[in-house]
Amino acid sequence: MEQTANPTIIKSPIPQKTVSGFKENPKAWVKKNIIKIILVLLAIGVILEVIFGGISLFSASGGKVPTTQVSGLKDASISLVPNKTSYRTGDEVEVDVRLFTGGYSTDSTDLVVKYDPVFLTPKTGTFAKAGTLYSEYPALQVDKVSNLIGISGITVPAKEGFNGAGVFAKLYFTALKDGQTQLSIDFQPGGTADSNVVLTGSTNDILGFIKNADILINGSDTGAPAVNNNSCDSFRQNCLDSSGNSGVQVCSGGSTKEGSCGYDAEFTTSCGVCSAQ
Repeated sequence: MEQTANPTIIKSPIPQKTVSGFKENPKAWVKKNIIKIILVLLAIGVILEVIFGGISLFSASGGKVPTTQVSGLKDASISLVPNKTSYRTGDEVEVDVRLFTGGYSTDSTDLVVKYDPVFLTPKTGTFAKAGTLYSEYPALQVDKVSNLIGISGITVPAKEGFNGAGVFAKLYFTALKDGQTQLSIDFQPGGTADSNVVLTGSTNDILGFIKNADILINGSDTGAPAVNNNSCDSFRQNCLDSSGNSGVQVCSGGSTKEGSCGYDAEFTTSCGVCSAQ
């Protein structure tokens, strides 16, 4: 039969002088040691705040703790984001056109996309669907001779221009042949007959960045949507409203880069109203 040894408990004795002093005159003892007591309580409070604050931040960001830095104003960007990484022949290829205005208010956006007819053909009747970022979409066109798709979104008078991030439009193709191809945005800095994003109340093109879409057509496999291993929930973006007033807007979704959450074409879904500061 097994026997359990009785544990030896070692108690750290409180100095007799401290005990005696407290018993003899508690008020005098507290008054004499009040500074030490306050310092000890403050130290305990700071330690608890660091521990629980760190746990809270770590948990909320899934192990990543981005800073609260506000992103500065930047050039607008247009990105083509496929719904999968690869397709089979005959599959529908759906591509989001993601627009980010960089914090600026915009009156219109024009998009021109070129495709390779050897690998992709626009779906008949539903080659594109307009988004809701602008009040009107006067042009959704496909040119099968030049292999171009054109989409325009504009702000009508008395309506607010678009400021933020979102899906400008969706494109739909059918995969024709195995291989690697690319959907490319027609853009040249300073050009006027290509893709552009126009600043509110002006004719200035603020488009500064584009992201094309690489399409893999593979008869034996289909790819899952991209996974963001550096995800963050939201970020704050400096902005200018339609009257030119400075403010900040909160954008949902993004990626952490250099310790700060910021815009990501694949994962930022929207931005709130530009609130004056």
